[in-house]
Amino acid sequence: ISIARALVDDPDVIFLDEAFTSISEKHTISVIEWIKCHLPKSTIIGITHNESEKRKYDEVVNLND
Repeated sequence: ISIARALVDDPDVIFLDEAFTSISEKHTISVIEWIKCHLPKSTIIGITHNESEKRKYDEVVNLND
């Protein structure tokens, strides 16, 4: 629901904190690509442990203990 709200509001920044843990990798990639295509001015900050999801972002910062 929060992703849908973001798409309607056209925000400057979208925070995706483990937003795709309950959907398949295929659908995750589709949603990220859709957001990037339809909200090109928005900055997406994604927090994830999923390696394939990380590859869809333009820049990645890894935090280690």
